[in-house]
Amino acid sequence: MITRTRCVSRPARRWLVTLAGVALATWLGGTWASAAVFDFRVDRFAVDGNVFGPLDGVPDRVDDFSDGVLPPWFVVYGTASEHDGFLHLTSPGTHVPDGFGAVPGLPLDLSEVYYSYVLSDGRGSFTATAAWDSTVLGYGDFNHFSLFGYVDPTNPLGAYEVVGVAISNPTPAGQPAAYSATRFGVRYIGGAFQPLDLESVSIDPATITGQIVLRIAFDDATNAVTVSLSVDGGATFLPPFTPVSFFTGTSTAVFLLGSDPLADPPPPPPLCAGGTGLRGTRVVFNRLHHTLIARGKLALPPSVATGYDPAQDGAQLRIEDSASPAIVLVDLTGARAVPAGSPGSGCGPRDGWVRRGATFTYHNQSNALPPACAAGSARGLQLLRVSTRRAAAGEVSIRARFRDTAAPDLLAPLHVTVVLGHEGAGAAGRCASAPALGCVRTGPIRIGCSD
Repeated sequence: MITRTRCVSRPARRWLVTLAGVALATWLGGTWASAAVFDFRVDRFAVDGNVFGPLDGVPDRVDDFSDGVLPPWFVVYGTASEHDGFLHLTSPGTHVPDGFGAVPGLPLDLSEVYYSYVLSDGRGSFTATAAWDSTVLGYGDFNHFSLFGYVDPTNPLGAYEVVGVAISNPTPAGQPAAYSATRFGVRYIGGAFQPLDLESVSIDPATITGQIVLRIAFDDATNAVTVSLSVDGGATFLPPFTPVSFFTGTSTAVFLLGSDPLADPPPPPPLCAGGTGLRGTRVVFNRLHHTLIARGKLALPPSVATGYDPAQDGAQLRIEDSASPAIVLVDLTGARAVPAGSPGSGCGPRDGWVRRGATFTYHNQSNALPPACAAGSARGLQLLRVSTRRAAAGEVSIRARFRDTAAPDLLAPLHVTVVLGHEGAGAAGRCASAPALGCVRTGPIRIGCSD
């Protein structure tokens, strides 16, 4: 039985998603939204506790979206409907320029709804879940489940706070997809914005075996919200994000469900811009042992070479088909870059950089990379060795070894790119590439590619 529930008045609907959109727009950075054709589906919503009843593990209110009637959900932006047993968040979305004024140059396409029953501070703890049937995300797509708190329903933007959890695909087309799960929070209390609070982990789409379930749990005793995510339909949940304080200056809140697909984004920036040529480059495949060894030398300005510390800066490496960049043999870039840190800082006790003189060696025994440490995310990397012995002359040498790597079927030229550092290093020119390594069979089990 539901007690003392309240619906949000119609004049208040327009503002409800604004801050969630701003939070997510800021998180997405400079990605570009435009008119898109989309249909994201929510299969089930459930809430247990607070004004709806006791928090006892049995949902007090469930919406399986089977009656074909949208209320008690109401559209704030874009298009939403209920049919075929799902809540559909579809195109056309509402086009909102400049991220509600918060992110100039970032137009958004939004389809979002809110739940009209209001939660209250001091009325008990609660747990709510939203099960998304849409698990395949294109570049820039995201779905979110949020809690929007406010003080005055007649002036809700006078003071508000938003906490939520989202899943997105920030991986540009042509690269192996790595989804991102993010907890976000934003507050406007006392006439001032507080810093945007974000926490993210990477998710390998191959690990998704069921519906994606987003969960929000509120502890009334501590006024803290903990969000988490399941990739197997709710059977298990990934470790929760760090709790966030809620009802810090507000007293009532509503749930939000939203989607913002990004279509026709600009091409991603090149991995290496303004870098130099990679000299003495060689890639060798052993078809019997399924290993790959790559080596090369970067010729850089001495100030760049001497300023590079692999243990502090990490590294990136990509080996792809020159003619068909969508065919990527090795991709340790972006979220999958070789991380910084000493042994024990990675996903295994021995994963990390070891230095001996001017030689730095990254060992990886777990075949996983942080932050998510998903199985196989290191793509078979065993070691990456970097020599800065000739850094004063502008030369940095690298050698990488991979296991369980299949040799290419066609002997197409390879494109090898090395970046000395993580995000931003390639754009700053701290990189080198060999665009067309010719490949030949050097024996019954070996393929060699060199410049």
